[in-house]
Amino acid sequence: MAVERHITLDRAMWGDPSVLKVGDGYVMYLSSSTKEPFKPPILTFRAVSSDGVRWRLDPAKPLMDASGTPFVSIETPSVIQFGGKFHMYYTGIHKSGHIPVMEIGHASSVDGINWVKDAAPVVTSSGKVSEWTGYAVAEPGAIVYKGKVYLYFVGIGARPKGMPPQLQSIGLAISNDGQVFDKPRVVHTQTKRYPPEAGFPGYSTPSALVDGDTIHLFYDVVNFDKNARSEEHTSELQS
Repeated sequence: MAVERHITLDRAMWGDPSVLKVGDGYVMYLSSSTKEPFKPPILTFRAVSSDGVRWRLDPAKPLMDASGTPFVSIETPSVIQFGGKFHMYYTGIHKSGHIPVMEIGHASSVDGINWVKDAAPVVTSSGKVSEWTGYAVAEPGAIVYKGKVYLYFVGIGARPKGMPPQLQSIGLAISNDGQVFDKPRVVHTQTKRYPPEAGFPGYSTPSALVDGDTIHLFYDVVNFDKNARSEEHTSELQS
């Protein structure tokens, strides 16, 4: 995917796309470092395309900064249309040394360009590293399902015993209005197919697709073995 650069981001590292079909074209929300690679501030952008192949930034600047939130960076946007607005869920990165390291923020927009940020995260960590969301909640993947917002995400906590030290599970929080969510629950956690003994801490980057009454959930399988190759997997959830 090529994005024409209309801003002076000579060290931009484009990633984390979230694509919508809007009218006769496509809109992509994505994120990038804006100064040094992988260092704050990482911010969200918007690109548009008429054919899904050639993209240009519109506007040619970040959509928002992290001011007014507890975060230093906002990344991995997941955008949906719900209740007459655009809703963006993003990974909010706390300052270095903060536990949790990440929580999920929210912003809303009438036009998809001008955004109003919530001051507090909408999906929060317990802050207790021994719990499944204690170290981080991140990488939101939102869908609209039966008139509600289903927000999938990765929850990271300490593994009860053994290595790798963390356990990464896929969680779900549900909202009637897109802003206030119920208590998150685990929907998929580590199984013997990808055992920790082989270097697998669990899963990440959930992305869901609705097909009738069926939700297809795609996610990454994480592995820290230097000789292992990454894998993607899918599961199917039905009402």
